[in-house]
Amino acid sequence: MHFPSILSDVPDPEVATLVSTGHTIPYFGIWEPVEAKKSGMLSLFKKKEEPKGPFLIVGCMNYLHAGSPAPAVRYEDENESFSKPVTWRLLWEDTRYEDGSIPAEEDEYVFQKPNGATDAPSAINGTDSTMIWFETGQPAPKAGRWLPEDDLSASIAVQAGEKLPTHRGQSTRWVFASD
Repeated sequence: MHFPSILSDVPDPEVATLVSTGHTIPYFGIWEPVEAKKSGMLSLFKKKEEPKGPFLIVGCMNYLHAGSPAPAVRYEDENESFSKPVTWRLLWEDTRYEDGSIPAEEDEYVFQKPNGATDAPSAINGTDSTMIWFETGQPAPKAGRWLPEDDLSASIAVQAGEKLPTHRGQSTRWVFASD
């Protein structure tokens, strides 16, 4: 592929579409994590104020899928790593696939398979590859290691029937990882 030597600046959307970690992403597209100042006043009578820019960028742009929960941002340095909830701002909504066709710029893409890969049914090493997930407060159907969906670097050991806990004080969806 040919890449230009100078890339133009990322356009600043006229209207900010913002989604906080854990909430559902409404559109396929490129999103960036930003710091969005929340209104300091609580009121039962005033309309909730939407955060206004300019927004401080606090991480790397990501392609996020509509219908999925907005992730936390992962920070790492030589001493530690941690995840932090953020607000995601839509930079570009991807509508290229809505009619079921492949866009011209991707029409000739060829995807290679890793050595030894086959078109086998969805099983990995003879095990069922079906994803198992349950919400905070539900009993775990299997004993083993479970991962919080928005922080896959964390894990807990749970016994079958034990209720799945909150993660960092928040309800979450837990994904079964291994026995």
